Amino acid sequence: MGEETVDTPGGCVEAMPLSRVHVWLCAAMSLLYMANGMGMESALFVFPRMQRDLGIATTELGFVFSSQWGGSLLGTIVLSFVESAGRRRALMMWMVFAAAGCVVQALADGLGMLVTGRIIAGFGMGAAYPIGMGLLAELLPSQRRSTLLIIPHLGYPTGALLALAAAAAEVPWRVTLALPVVPVVGWLVLGVVFIPESPRFLACAGRPGEAWEVVRG
Repeated sequence: MGEETVDTPGGCVEAMPLSRVHVWLCAAMSLLYMANGMGMESALFVFPRMQRDLGIATTELGFVFSSQWGGSLLGTIVLSFVESAGRRRALMMWMVFAAAGCVVQALADGLGMLVTGRIIAGFGMGAAYPIGMGLLAELLPSQRRSTLLIIPHLGYPTGALLALAAAAAEVPWRVTLALPVVPVVGWLVLGVVFIPESPRFLACAGRPGEAWEVVRG
């Protein structure tokens, strides 16, 4: 590929000043990380109550906790096969997938259903993570990219702390496991209303006019 200039969509992105689009993008990716932090850590915080209600052995804690990480690994591996419809649409699909996994966990009647829900949630988050950060990196001007890419990473510990606070306040464990649905819904609202499609994807898909609409705001 040749060098990108202001006459190409990629070059125009580099020339863009920071705008509300970048703010919404950073906010949306922060919500993605927040949902993952809640989902990954919440089972650990509420395990004693889950153990009592579902009859889970203490020795099975590691299996419950690691199942979402395993799902995340699988989601990351397969994501490259599902971006053909565009990064924005793929992100929405995987966020809904992750939210469904959280709901399955919250409704679990035993170890099998709980682990299944965590694998589903992890799979969705694992697929959404790199797609979302790729879209964010693509739309951020290079001179601010390294700084602004830090912001979404604050979402994970924030989400974990919120899950801890819910557990400490003795919020029902099923509600705590379903909490990631809240930032997912927030992400979907921002995604539908404010987040554009990847201009490079549009250009490569033979839709240069739409690519220019994105970079020109």
